[in-house]
Amino acid sequence: MNSARFRRRRFFLPLILLMLIVGAAAALPPAPVWITDSGNKYLILCNLAEYGEGVFRHPVPELFPYCGFHFQLMPDGGIRSFFPETLAAATLPFRNLFGDAAASVLSISAAVLIVFFTLKLSRDRLFPVLALVCASPLVFYAVQMWEMLPAAALVTAAAWCFYRGEPLGAGLLFGCGVWMREELYVLGAAFGLALLIRRRGRELPLFALGAAIPVLILWTVNLRTYGHIFGLHGGAYFTNNRPDSAAWPDRLREIGFNYGQQLLRFDTVGRFAPWLTAGSAVVTFIAGCAPDFRSFRKFRIAVQTISVLAGAVLLRGLFRSDDPLLTSARTAGLLFAFPAAIPVLAHWRALLRAGNSEIRLTALTVFLYLLLFPLFLNANDIGLTWSSRHCIVVMPLLALLCGYALGITGACRRPWLPAVLLSLGCAMQIWAMCALYEVSHRTRALENTLREAPEKIIVSDVFFLPEMTPRAMRNKLWLEITDLPRTEILLRYLKANKIDRFLLVLSPRYRRLPNPALAELLRHYRPAAEPERFDITPHIGVFLAKCEKTP
Repeated sequence: MNSARFRRRRFFLPLILLMLIVGAAAALPPAPVWITDSGNKYLILCNLAEYGEGVFRHPVPELFPYCGFHFQLMPDGGIRSFFPETLAAATLPFRNLFGDAAASVLSISAAVLIVFFTLKLSRDRLFPVLALVCASPLVFYAVQMWEMLPAAALVTAAAWCFYRGEPLGAGLLFGCGVWMREELYVLGAAFGLALLIRRRGRELPLFALGAAIPVLILWTVNLRTYGHIFGLHGGAYFTNNRPDSAAWPDRLREIGFNYGQQLLRFDTVGRFAPWLTAGSAVVTFIAGCAPDFRSFRKFRIAVQTISVLAGAVLLRGLFRSDDPLLTSARTAGLLFAFPAAIPVLAHWRALLRAGNSEIRLTALTVFLYLLLFPLFLNANDIGLTWSSRHCIVVMPLLALLCGYALGITGACRRPWLPAVLLSLGCAMQIWAMCALYEVSHRTRALENTLREAPEKIIVSDVFFLPEMTPRAMRNKLWLEITDLPRTEILLRYLKANKIDRFLLVLSPRYRRLPNPALAELLRHYRPAAEPERFDITPHIGVFLAKCEKTP
């Protein structure tokens, strides 16, 4: 293909993607909330905009919502978010200029940059770009305030820079990505190990020097701010993975669970799903072990076809789900969450032995990362997020490998397999966007009700609700009670400040407040009317009651 046509395609495809993302964002509320993570980052952004700092202040720290995980009480009495402030700080100038509509500007920009650099890396092959746009969670996370896409963009740019013969610049870009996501520590270690295995160790010192500059600055900031070089978020992973001889059997079981959760799990069809996903993965891996003879190529295509059919069965279960938010917690397995990984697994040996040195190094780096990163997670790191979130930073590289793998088999000349892979992934992403639309609009309706209520105080034991309704949390004083001692603190605060009414929000499914504590609260403050029900999803609902002081 001539260079002029290549340059036109290189710029038109990112432009088309930008138009697609802007159209999707226009159908959603500004700064949409999918789960607590995105709401938490929005709260950091608002705090920086209003007070110029990431520290949250609260008149009753004991009753600050969720102070113990997503928010933590610091030794100086301030409260900080569990998540890094980097994304919010980088978004702040845009939010000050354009309001909440600009909250996802970094994610949108990162998605466009990912496509641009993927085009440059793939040398004008369209399939890797189509796999990212149509069959990955790129658009889903681009319309939200999420730091994984900026991290993935910096990784992709670093790969392009490295393959151009500029390891120092690649290291600088990669080190900046560490400010966004801690997974890049693992990816950096995988890349360094891949360089040594491929006997390209001469490039490692310059890459490490470039990465060390932003990383050392980050460590200094984290140490001064949080007391740990990895911050609150990364420090939690460090604490969870400290050696403890007494806990090694449990830790090994947890590691095994992590591998299944992060690489295979796509549990949408009940008890049959683990057998379907594990069986497909094993057969596909075995196919990748076979020598690259012509007689085995049809066998590999047949195996990939079987895996795609398994994905279609799982997709059917996804669309039959009656609660998209809860279902998303069971769809973190990379193999089916990102169907482009199927050809990569089916040709893993051929990719490691490819004639292209860049492909060999990329494949080894990605495979080492997939082997290493589950070791640093904990069994509770599941969440209600969509797709394989810890693999998003390597999805552009996986898309490149997939395009090369399909080229090895000549599948691009028989486009039915690429077309089916893209269709499968595209259907999954359509489902995810519909789920995001439903959840964000339902959450916004509850948020608006809370904000517009005349009561200035919200009392609740629903741990996830403040971050799901972040504007209400900024507009009201949110007090969390989970037991009788906290209820007594609440009553003393209400009496001391002569507060006669508040909003009480409880959930029948996620209730943590015991009956004696609720009875004590209702003895002093009774509902003024029948509670009003709000459903975030069909299985996640809350009751809102306006309570007044008893005579």
